[in-house]
Amino acid sequence: MISEQPRESTAELAHLAPKSIRRYRSKANKPNPVRIAKLDGIMSLESTMSNGWRWLIAVVIAVALASIWGCDKQRARSQMKDGLRAYHSGEYPQAKQHFETASALDPNLVDSQVALAVTATKQYLEFVPTPETTHYADEAVSQFKHVLDNNPSKEQRILCLKGLSTVYVKMEKFDDAYEYNHTLIDLAPDIPDSYYAIGVIEWTKTYKLRMDRIGLVHQSQDEFTTDATACEQLRNTNAAHIQSGISALQKAVSLRPQDYSAMSYLNLIYREKAHIDCTDKDARANDVKTADEWIDRAMLARSKDTNVKAGDPIHLRDAVYELNLPTETLD
Repeated sequence: MISEQPRESTAELAHLAPKSIRRYRSKANKPNPVRIAKLDGIMSLESTMSNGWRWLIAVVIAVALASIWGCDKQRARSQMKDGLRAYHSGEYPQAKQHFETASALDPNLVDSQVALAVTATKQYLEFVPTPETTHYADEAVSQFKHVLDNNPSKEQRILCLKGLSTVYVKMEKFDDAYEYNHTLIDLAPDIPDSYYAIGVIEWTKTYKLRMDRIGLVHQSQDEFTTDATACEQLRNTNAAHIQSGISALQKAVSLRPQDYSAMSYLNLIYREKAHIDCTDKDARANDVKTADEWIDRAMLARSKDTNVKAGDPIHLRDAVYELNLPTETLD
């Protein structure tokens, strides 16, 4: 009788199988230095290639952005030129549109920002100032100040200061105009119009104050006010302005010797000085004499001006600047 060999039970086989599998897995997962070295090399190569691609993509993007930026700058310059052509043709609304587009395309193009401010000033000066036109003045002031806050060139700063003074004079904000003219003198002390503007502003202030306090009186020796108290009050108010105006106008004449407008205002402001001499008749007579001398000099200088024709009415310049833009953009 053949004896049967004892068979392993299903449970025993099931118990053995996992051990075998675990032994196999343990053996298979044993670190292999050669294999690890190969994997490290592949990963290093992949990392190098990945970094290279990143760098290449970054360069491509940078070149693309630079190309776009360069195109925007060129388009901005083109818009600026179109705006200048419209400006010099007196087409201020069209000029404004071109300058706004130029500024949007190239926010660093300061010339377009200055041009916007000058254009708004021109639009404001075209009209008799009214509440309906003051928005042009507000636009000009805001834009000029924006440029000044962003470190413009000296030439751009000078133009902005001239513009602010001009707008404030037209708005009859004389204190603001006075301050900006002094700032301009600190920056560029050899511009005669800055001193002229201060002189005119000072005369305007003193004349208005006198008219408010005393009223209209003629300039002859016997018709100045005889009210000693009112005269002293007027002197306290006007004396400093008169002296400031005289000094400024004399400086304007020294820088531009044939400026008959400045000479004419010296005549006017010396007559204001005569009004505050009060009881000092000798001082008053001397100031009236000086005023007469200045008007004589003004008429002589005017007679030598080839741009003035015989019979032309006498016209004195306002305390404003001639604001001009170039015919082409500045690089």
